[in-house]
Amino acid sequence: MANVAKGRLKKRRARNDAPRELQRFEAVLARALSAIARVSAHEIDREIERWQGEICRTLDLDRSTMAFTGQGVTHRWNREKVPSVKYGTSTMDISTWATQKVLNGEELIWARISDLPEEAHEYKVWLRKNGPKSQVALPIRFGDSIIGGIMFGKFRAARKWPPLLLQRLRLVAQVLANALERKRVESELLKARGELAAASSSTMMGELAASIAHEVNQPLGAILANAQAARRLVSTPDVDPEKIASALSDIVDDARRAGEVVARVRALFKGGQTQRTLLDPAALLAEAESLLRSEAGVRKISLRIDSQPSLPSVLGDRVQLLQCIMNLSINAFDSIVSAQSQQRETTLSATRDKGRWIRVSVRDSGGGIDPAISHRMFDPFVTTKSDGMGMGLLIAQSIVAGHGGRIWATTNPDAGATVSFTLPIVPRSDGEQGQDA
Repeated sequence: MANVAKGRLKKRRARNDAPRELQRFEAVLARALSAIARVSAHEIDREIERWQGEICRTLDLDRSTMAFTGQGVTHRWNREKVPSVKYGTSTMDISTWATQKVLNGEELIWARISDLPEEAHEYKVWLRKNGPKSQVALPIRFGDSIIGGIMFGKFRAARKWPPLLLQRLRLVAQVLANALERKRVESELLKARGELAAASSSTMMGELAASIAHEVNQPLGAILANAQAARRLVSTPDVDPEKIASALSDIVDDARRAGEVVARVRALFKGGQTQRTLLDPAALLAEAESLLRSEAGVRKISLRIDSQPSLPSVLGDRVQLLQCIMNLSINAFDSIVSAQSQQRETTLSATRDKGRWIRVSVRDSGGGIDPAISHRMFDPFVTTKSDGMGMGLLIAQSIVAGHGGRIWATTNPDAGATVSFTLPIVPRSDGEQGQDA
């Protein structure tokens, strides 16, 4: 009789615990939905595994595994002393029967291994030796396709899977599938932006090829003239060592200037990983101006720099930021030419903005911002140029966002437009940034 009473008490407790368990699980699920929606793409994998663990602990489970077609196991969580599954393990190696069932859209649910059908004999043998005593295996769908499965299992004892709990676990599978799809889309978008940035760099340099050649030809022409002058001085009866030394010094300076132009052009074409260093905003504008000077001259545009003195440094990729400034400047040149403006001027400026930021601006005297595209200037393929791709501002926006800043455009009160972007100031050890902010 005592054993019967104990059994009844155990069943009563189980009935009372089930609603509380479901309530706790729903609270965890709500937090998981919020957390996964907030994280960036590169944090999604880590966040998924964290919530696999939270769900298992809430439901008193021992292991959760996610596996996908062609990738094997990609995400996992397990308690201590519970066998883990190696990343990349194909579920086909564990059970062809179970894998095919899930990929065909079926749910495999058992409270005890003995609940599995006889056709799963080999799988049951493997489970008794290696696997959980109870498990749920649910298909992961995206659209009309089944791309993998998620498993929740208990190793220490058998357990039942109430219908409401299974309903919530199906929701978990869909939420995680959506998160992984978001990661995939964002990763592909980032890759596409990188490819567009590289294409833009090549296109931009193609447009500037003539001006760069002119930039190089200037010091080369000076070198030739000084070399010819030095040769004439050497051939005269009264050799003047000071004049020869001066001519040779000019040759060295001009050769160095030509080398710097070539080095800047090579850097703009150079691929590979970006390198961020401390940059002086004024020096960055000066370098951009030297690359753009000849192009501005060809278009009869006055290009000038207006920067505050002694600006704090920013941390950034010099080549990318140069590309950004040059993209915006070429757009400014195009606007001035197409508007046939009487005042043909472009100004590159750098100022301190709200203490914590450096604002870099490209101001032109062109036709201003077309109202028809003002609200979507930074969208892809939006352009007012007949031969434009509509990618310059999008790529500039991508570069600025990658540096932690923002970019915007405004119409000037007199004429033309100004495109500005911000870069965060590198904090100084004496805490200057915090005081200004």
